[in-house]
Amino acid sequence: AGFPTSGRTHSPTFTSNAPGDWAPNLGLVFSTLSGSGLTATILDAKLALAETEGKTKIISAPKVIAMNGQAATISRGDSIIIQATENVASTTIDATLSLEVTPTVSYNNFITMDVKVTDDTAPTQFRIRKKSLNTKLMIKNGDTVVIGGIYTENQGTDESGIPGLRRLPILGWLFKAQRVTNTKTELLIFLTPSVVASTFKS
Repeated sequence: AGFPTSGRTHSPTFTSNAPGDWAPNLGLVFSTLSGSGLTATILDAKLALAETEGKTKIISAPKVIAMNGQAATISRGDSIIIQATENVASTTIDATLSLEVTPTVSYNNFITMDVKVTDDTAPTQFRIRKKSLNTKLMIKNGDTVVIGGIYTENQGTDESGIPGLRRLPILGWLFKAQRVTNTKTELLIFLTPSVVASTFKS
């Protein structure tokens, strides 16, 4: 989910009980959400409410099953065709948001997860912007961890005014107004691992 981090908006409130020695590192921020009755169902409801209020946007809410010690990958995005030029043949570039998680069941009902996140935005002028995040963490079975630190900043200019008059040379600026917008968002990833008991019997 991408939450606005600037302007006059308010993110939904969650109780965080991150250990004291956890701190932002190279833009990476993570904490656990537990101990206050914040179940996965309640979390889903809070995120859905925040989306209806325009405070956030849920990009994806997938569920996946992985074997112990085996990687599971989830991705979404587009394949963009770059048109051929006189000297360069056409090519296809994938702009995707992907998450790879390798879980390992540890002692005392904890799960260790190797997490890799990549966020590739659509190319502009034959360039594609790549962002990645790698981390390893341990979390109790059924708890939720939130990972953040991937920021995107978009700038734009909106122009309004009197049609026709605002395009007059020299005097046109008297009949129009420009507004510069700067939006900064953060990608937050919520992970809730759960151990699924095997149904195989010897």
